[in-house]
Amino acid sequence: MKKAIYVSFFSLLLAGCMFNPNNRDVAFFKGIPYYAPVDAQGIILEEDQITDTYKMGIYSCKPGDLFWLSPYKKEEFVTAIKAKKFDTLQKMADENLIGCVSPMSEAELNYITTMQAARASAAANNYSIFDAMNAWTNGLNANTNAMINRQNQNTINSVNRNLRQMNDSLDALQNQGNRQYYKANPIYPY
Repeated sequence: MKKAIYVSFFSLLLAGCMFNPNNRDVAFFKGIPYYAPVDAQGIILEEDQITDTYKMGIYSCKPGDLFWLSPYKKEEFVTAIKAKKFDTLQKMADENLIGCVSPMSEAELNYITTMQAARASAAANNYSIFDAMNAWTNGLNANTNAMINRQNQNTINSVNRNLRQMNDSLDALQNQGNRQYYKANPIYPY
């Protein structure tokens, strides 16, 4: 039992110190946007630093790219650089603890910001079962109201039709015998 508690505590402790290079966001360095890993520290590479990245096992770096580093391996990186232990740096590159990213184009920046805004909007508009029930109830109410209006219209038309028929009958009787009958007007104009 104690062993399970120690293992879970240790793994919980390590989970807070994990670095995920795939968790990326837009970062601006000297006014230039880069799509770099979150929490990574970085420098913009100069022409003379490119050969050093080749020695580390990173072959995609160009001048102007952002060289990023996991914040949890910074001391190990500095020690390896000072001691010129390029095998350690190659291992860090293989484990995605160091790397390079190129500057983003305007189109890439617009795409990323649009997608982030869409995700934020979708997260803000999450619907629950109660929203679905309200929508269903509103639809039923609208259908019921439409049926009631149709029935009322049919009733009004029926009353008007009957009143017209009665008026026509009375007119015919009145014209035959010159008798005066009450001429009813319809309830609703037609």
